[in-house]
Amino acid sequence: MELKQIDEKVLTTIREHNLLACGDRILVAVSGGPDSMMLLHWLWRFQARWDLELVAVHLNHQLRGHEADLDQAYVEEMCARWNISCVSKKRDVASYARKHRLSKQVAARECRYALFKEVALSQKCDKVAVAHHADDQVETVLMRLIRGTGLQGLSGMRPKRRLAEFGPLAACELIRPLLALTKDEIEYYCQIYELHPRLDRSNLADDATRNWIRHHLVPKMKALNPNLPQVIQEMTHLVADDEAYLTQLAEEKLVHIVDERSEQQIRVRLPALRQLPPPLQRRVILLLLSYLSHVRQWKKAHIDSVLGVIKREEGHQQLHLPAEIDVERQYDVLFLRKRTLSGSDAQISFCYELSGPGTYQWEGLPFCLTIDKRPVSAQRPEKGSGRQKDQRGLQRAYFDAEELNFPLLVRNRRPGDKIQPLGMTGHRKVKDIFIDCKIPQHQRDLWPIILDQEGVIWIPGLKRSDRAKVTDKTKEMYVLTMNMKEGFGC
Repeated sequence: MELKQIDEKVLTTIREHNLLACGDRILVAVSGGPDSMMLLHWLWRFQARWDLELVAVHLNHQLRGHEADLDQAYVEEMCARWNISCVSKKRDVASYARKHRLSKQVAARECRYALFKEVALSQKCDKVAVAHHADDQVETVLMRLIRGTGLQGLSGMRPKRRLAEFGPLAACELIRPLLALTKDEIEYYCQIYELHPRLDRSNLADDATRNWIRHHLVPKMKALNPNLPQVIQEMTHLVADDEAYLTQLAEEKLVHIVDERSEQQIRVRLPALRQLPPPLQRRVILLLLSYLSHVRQWKKAHIDSVLGVIKREEGHQQLHLPAEIDVERQYDVLFLRKRTLSGSDAQISFCYELSGPGTYQWEGLPFCLTIDKRPVSAQRPEKGSGRQKDQRGLQRAYFDAEELNFPLLVRNRRPGDKIQPLGMTGHRKVKDIFIDCKIPQHQRDLWPIILDQEGVIWIPGLKRSDRAKVTDKTKEMYVLTMNMKEGFGC
């Protein structure tokens, strides 16, 4: 084992999958363990090659008391030694797990990735680098195989993927530069460079499925084939290629199958779906479910349940799936919709404070908002409606900075909401504006409404208030830009 070979394996992964570009600002996830410390050190060593800007992020899960505090101190010390900016935060993962009824492992992952998104956004990062390696890939594939999976699951973790499906982080990528390295190679690297990484003793217990696989199953498989990580890695590449091709075919078929698609509902022509071969039927169903819920890992059992609804001869069938998704068959039409559309009395409610300029994004809502403060240019920014729209779903409105009373609020509609539209002396009910603009019923409860301390100032894409409009006397203005997710909004 030589350092040169280790470096070359990482460089090959980066080249083959185009993981880095010159001038990238990289957020590096660092726990303090061997894997992430090697990743941070390696990127630091090769920083000049790509002219990289590095930012480290560390999450103290508060699950291991003083040891977790020592991990945090170690990461901060090493970052200071290498002159790397470091953002470290504490989260009460145990409380989060209890609140959301999750295992500690799942809760910790959700908290980590929420922090990654938060810091990537605030630090304006192009990539988020995580330290998954070849042995992690073995454990992931085996765990999915044991629980039941298809080609997508067997393709394992990919070298890169998008960090978010839409909004300001849609262009940010999650990358895995160490995916070709084994654990032994990583530990050797740490030893040679005397990194002295921290040890997470919770990884030594067998209480988590992944740990049991690592301690008991993998050693037995390596006894049969010492090259197990390489074999699994080659298999994931082959399976990923096959899966990508079949998924492409399924996406091409969607054009002939889907009659209507929005953020909340998809309408499918059953005769066209039934004509597809079973492998494509499964992928089409998976794609449709994934469009409605990006966070759910859909399993074979869920796909089989939908197929069962499709195959039954009766005219009307219903199915309730996780992630608040309902499937309904009405003769030759199949509806997949979020549960808020299914006629239940459940009410959607959200309300968030906007303290000042910045970009705001909220989990589960189909929009994000940016607030900028700038001087008024020689050219008036607004005429007539005071809003602009482009084909990417961007809505924009301008307000006199001295006339707005912060903090602002973004929330969904409430009974009695009114707005004084631009150019009018009287008020109109928000409900009537939705009706006049033909906003679908199922989108109205999710439609953002912006208020200041005096009332509604903007219904993005529809109406803005006559109050706080930009005039010839305006010196500074707030520019509010709403980015609606594809399939939602006007």
